[in-house]
Amino acid sequence: MRVELYLKCLYVIDCNAKVKGHDVNQLFMSLKPVTRQTIEEKYKIEMATDGVQQFLGTFPADYRSHVVDLSKYLEVSRQNFESMRYVYERPADLMSGFPFLGNVLKETILLIRPEWA
Repeated sequence: MRVELYLKCLYVIDCNAKVKGHDVNQLFMSLKPVTRQTIEEKYKIEMATDGVQQFLGTFPADYRSHVVDLSKYLEVSRQNFESMRYVYERPADLMSGFPFLGNVLKETILLIRPEWA
């Protein structure tokens, strides 16, 4: 849910308007190209750090590949709100537990609005 809220915050910053919906992939794609590019660059840097690589090394390769590639991560995570909201009805989605994108989005927001730090 944190990723969704950060994406909505970035949308408000970019477009000065509210956005509805929970699909994180769609929210990401609705951002300005420069904002998406900043996020993509920061995400690649985050994924390359030793700590992240060590952490991801504890998961099967198919999970790692879906986390390291931002477009795959967003596609797999697009409905995390529903997964978390109705977690008692089905097993929790493993992808919703990775904090990396949330960290990158927060950094991006603070890059654009440093006074919010």
